[in-house]
Amino acid sequence: MNDIKIKKLLHENKFLIAEVSIDTSSMAALVKEAKLNPIKKAQWAMLERELTKRAKELAIKRDELVAKLTDDIVRNAEKNGKPIASSAVKDLQKTKIPLYKEYTNLDKLVREAEADARFASRMYSIMESRGRAIDYLLKIEEKLSLKEKIAFSDSEVMQNRHKIMKGKLMKIYKKYGGLKNE
Repeated sequence: MNDIKIKKLLHENKFLIAEVSIDTSSMAALVKEAKLNPIKKAQWAMLERELTKRAKELAIKRDELVAKLTDDIVRNAEKNGKPIASSAVKDLQKTKIPLYKEYTNLDKLVREAEADARFASRMYSIMESRGRAIDYLLKIEEKLSLKEKIAFSDSEVMQNRHKIMKGKLMKIYKKYGGLKNE
């Protein structure tokens, strides 16, 4: 694929990029992402289940169609006096059945449904990875905010110490006559 096709594909599927991206603008945004991720994960799991179910139903219809068409071909051959050997039925299903338009349309639907189910399954896996990434980012944010609190409290302590020391110095200075009339 060339770059233009890739860009077009990405543009057409902006919702996927939005679905997997993580808002790291603030701690509150990360918490919101952490709350939403299980919901997104459940939605993809349900979608995968429905698509897999649909693909299996279509595959059953395809198998029924293959059986019906095979039976029709074998009966027509017997009516025409040219019976088909039972060992040749599998070859018949591989060579003659795909020539029927009804079969090719149904087979195409089965393949598309299976591809959609695989895609939903992959998105579910991506959502699991996304959840782990969010947890990791939350831990990093927590450690950083804890360090900021410690740093802030240290600066407060230092400011208080500075005030205390300044006060003591002023007392010493006054005591030894540095500041008169003050």
